[in-house]
Amino acid sequence: VVLRQITADCVPEATLHAMASTEAVLSTRVEDLKQRLIGARRVYGLFHTGDGALTDPIAFVHAALAPEIGSSIDDIMQLSPTAPPLSTTFYSINVPSRSFAGLDLGRRLIHAISDHLLDTTPGLATLSTLSPGTNLPSALLC
Repeated sequence: VVLRQITADCVPEATLHAMASTEAVLSTRVEDLKQRLIGARRVYGLFHTGDGALTDPIAFVHAALAPEIGSSIDDIMQLSPTAPPLSTTFYSINVPSRSFAGLDLGRRLIHAISDHLLDTTPGLATLSTLSPGTNLPSALLC
């Protein structure tokens, strides 16, 4: 599998529709999903290595990069940071395929994204999640 940041430019429109339809917490409107793909809000997905067109994510996670930890989805949706991101809040985990149930892909994906962001985002100091059921390793909680 391969980890990729999902943008409206890198995946087909049909993929965005499929992703939006599997949202359990957030709006299922494609227009709203597109707004969550830009700026301080990002979406990362796991894809099969053979899926070069990035058409069918195995799992995807929403993350907000901001000056401080997000306290609610409403705060994250209003996010418009003016300072460098010092914090990442993971706020939605989706595993659309039932064939991967039991593999805890959401947690694994958060760990992979955390490693990526810590390596590529200067000044990033804090990682958190809005989900009380997701435990980040203490090494990632700076």
